[in-house]
Amino acid sequence: MDRVIFILFIVSISQAVINVTVPISTLFLRNQPFLDLQTGQSLALLSTLELLALIVGSLVSGYLKNTISIKTALYASVVIQLLLLVGFATVHFGLILLFSSLDAFIAGLLSPRLQELVFKQIPEESMGAVQSSIGAITVVLPSLFTIVFVTIATSFGVLAVSFILLLLLLTAFVMLLNIRESI
Repeated sequence: MDRVIFILFIVSISQAVINVTVPISTLFLRNQPFLDLQTGQSLALLSTLELLALIVGSLVSGYLKNTISIKTALYASVVIQLLLLVGFATVHFGLILLFSSLDAFIAGLLSPRLQELVFKQIPEESMGAVQSSIGAITVVLPSLFTIVFVTIATSFGVLAVSFILLLLLLTAFVMLLNIRESI
């Protein structure tokens, strides 16, 4: 059960990183347009690519189940998010598009598999209570992270929030290293 809690925390960090891509991108797209697109068009492109990647990831999840483990996919997600931070720090919207789409693909790949992992860990009589707790964690924690990160970004700049996200992603990476068993 401890590894499930670790994984939920790691996924919450990942979700918070994805949640801040649009607000952070908005901050610099106003002054630095992408391919002569208006800010709204660039953000629509970002949201559309993320959604498509999430759907494709979910669709191929079953096919890749025996090829890519949950732990490997989580490592890939953390590395992709670190590269996404490079896009934030260098104010490069092309990198943000690429890496947020890749991360959304991994999120789509992981979602059904994480649900299966959780269901296997929980006794049937506790399923309702645990499922509602997990739902609260996976909704509330990323939302709180997002509020804090957007506040930091608007108050102190993109580099400040990138540094904090870097620390959280490194924490997630260390937590992954501490999960010894295969998942």
